[in-house]
Amino acid sequence: MEYNSYGKVDAKRIMDSHDSPCVGFFYEEEKSRMTYLEDRQETELEAGIVGRVVYGNEGYVWSGNRPNFTDVAYTALPTGEQVRDRCHSVSWETLVAITLDILNYGWKMDERQKYEAEYGINFLTNTMIGLKYFYEDEELIEDGDMYEEGLLIASRELQRAYRKQENVDIRATSYLRTLNSCIYNLRYEERPEYHWNRSVQGAYDPRKWCFVNETLQVVNDETGRLGTPVSVTNYSAFDGKPEVTQSGFYLTHQFDGFLLRRLWDQRITDLLDSVKIYIYHGLDAEGNAVMASSSNEFSTGEYKFDDYSTHFECEGAWQEF
Repeated sequence: MEYNSYGKVDAKRIMDSHDSPCVGFFYEEEKSRMTYLEDRQETELEAGIVGRVVYGNEGYVWSGNRPNFTDVAYTALPTGEQVRDRCHSVSWETLVAITLDILNYGWKMDERQKYEAEYGINFLTNTMIGLKYFYEDEELIEDGDMYEEGLLIASRELQRAYRKQENVDIRATSYLRTLNSCIYNLRYEERPEYHWNRSVQGAYDPRKWCFVNETLQVVNDETGRLGTPVSVTNYSAFDGKPEVTQSGFYLTHQFDGFLLRRLWDQRITDLLDSVKIYIYHGLDAEGNAVMASSSNEFSTGEYKFDDYSTHFECEGAWQEF
């Protein structure tokens, strides 16, 4: 699947707007849809199919299995053998950690902290919806309208429950269940023969990456080891991007830059115990510096960790993890 070149501009305009798509009235039809989702969720919970958010001595935690993907996700994304290999760009574990950290930050605290926690949920919701501006696939975006409606409802209801301190566990479960199926955050494994889906697991799954050595030569990327190293000034993925001045891994797709920039935003990280995003990379048996990604043409295997840094584009510069 390809992404447009103007998505970054559109997404920034939308996401920086004060007219948040999460702000609005709660209509009767939304109530009806929410009741349907809750009834279905209760059926699955009783059957032991999925887990839920519970409140205990350590605040809100997720208890049980990851929820199944919704019908919208199965309908919108490619089918066939690859249906079993869907994975997240931002992992389920990360989405849970961020959401519950935000809720625990403001629970039974002063009004300012509660407001900031509500804003954090709103910010996370907008970030997931904003990912659609990186797609050219009009059919996927059209299918996404139904998903967005469900996520906005779940987000508003969670914020409403949080404000009243009533049924937060139920609303948070619905929200996370919907967030798990964000179709713009889901991808099918592009190299199923290498099983990178299972190798990435709870780490961030980048779209495109490259490795720059100490002499500022790109020696390999997600397509494999380059036969002839390429200077960073001649590597096409760096066209129009900030100057590369040090070795390490670089995430070169604007999808990754936008998403990580949002999740590293101070408005989010101030609400978390620590940054919840990490990326696997290391050296394979042949000495190639490899980053775990579903886009890889590198085969999976045993890797030893390396000390290289990872960089993503942020506000006209490279931000180091």
